[in-house]
Amino acid sequence: MILLDTGFIVALELETDENHQKALEIYNGIINKEYGEAYVSDYIFSEAVTLTLSRTNDLRVAVKLGSAIKNSYNVLSVDSNIVEKAWDTFKEQKGPVFSFTDCSSIVLMHELGIKQIATFDRGFRYMPGISVV
Repeated sequence: MILLDTGFIVALELETDENHQKALEIYNGIINKEYGEAYVSDYIFSEAVTLTLSRTNDLRVAVKLGSAIKNSYNVLSVDSNIVEKAWDTFKEQKGPVFSFTDCSSIVLMHELGIKQIATFDRGFRYMPGISVV
């Protein structure tokens, strides 16, 4: 199982992103199921669609990305239990500082046993039990 982070998804979609080529390489492994099932959270979905709209100023591109996410990956809901645990994680951070969405991703990964993440966020490299692809 692998969680796809916002930066990865946006880099995959936007050819102008500095990480686009690397995202394509990782994506080949994802479609070949080298990492198992691919997941995103509803928070990541929201961030990816919003960031794509912001970077392109083109609603059609953002809608295309959102549709691709919904049709290609398992979208996980961040429920109130995850929110509470993510809030605790957010408040108690001491190492690299993560966004609240990243904290929700960390909690989801631990709760569901997801060990891998496709991300360009270097902070995840320091999280025990998480392997950055």
